[in-house]
Amino acid sequence: MRRTTFDQGRRRDQRGFSLNEALISLTVLTSGLLTLAQFQGDLHENRRQTKAQTTAINLVLDKVEELRDLAAGGETLQDGEDIAAERPGDSTRFARSWTIRPGAQSGVDEVRVVARWEGAGGELRTTGLRTLIAP
Repeated sequence: MRRTTFDQGRRRDQRGFSLNEALISLTVLTSGLLTLAQFQGDLHENRRQTKAQTTAINLVLDKVEELRDLAAGGETLQDGEDIAAERPGDSTRFARSWTIRPGAQSGVDEVRVVARWEGAGGELRTTGLRTLIAP
């Protein structure tokens, strides 16, 4: 049986996806979405760690300013430690400690303030600052 040009033309014009093409497309799309979801989780964890470190640095700077104010008021600075008050929306607990040592120059104290907190993986994280304070 001979096919007419009309039948052949109609077969060429039929377009669509085969089942294999659809499954491959679905696999590629799913792989991309899973990668995106993992990337989103990593971004969230990095944001949390950065927020904790920024908070710790701010707590250290706050304590240095408090010690400067005490020294300017004529008070003798002493070593100490405290637990920083929890901040709204933040469940990370921070501990601060500070040490005061006589500086190389008379009347100048060397102050070291350190903040400690527990990281996401349970590891102890620290950040600190060492500065000189003169009354």
